Amino acid sequence: MIEQFNKFIAKNGMWIFLGAATYKFVFYVINLVYAFQGGASRGVRTLFDDLLGMALELIILGVVLELSRKLAGNTVSAPTNYGYTAQNNYAAQTAQAPRPVQAPQAQSVPTPTANSGAWFCSSCGTQNVQGAGFCSKCGKPKQ
Repeated sequence: MIEQFNKFIAKNGMWIFLGAATYKFVFYVINLVYAFQGGASRGVRTLFDDLLGMALELIILGVVLELSRKLAGNTVSAPTNYGYTAQNNYAAQTAQAPRPVQAPQAQSVPTPTANSGAWFCSSCGTQNVQGAGFCSKCGKPKQ
């Protein structure tokens, strides 16, 4: 009987925790509204008392659920792929062998023409206008 309970907790523990947290939060809000109707000091006290109590109860519930999951052992495992299989997983379909890395191609520095007046940077190869004293890309002075 206990083993079946532990298996159930291991399988549905997150839904149990979510349901309990939702339940606690709804009644926390209702209590808070009634407390503030009785006065601000009563409302503030309820705000912090109930918030602390709710947090402690949810922490204890989480610990109990996790212990039940551990006691169930490896017989029940939580689903990790959420129903997706390799056939409908886009990443699995597009996975291919790694492509070989291509060697970077060397950049050739073009030679300036005699009549244009433009000059090419000796560092990066960018063509610059006739009156420029510095490269417009890398900032190196004209030589």
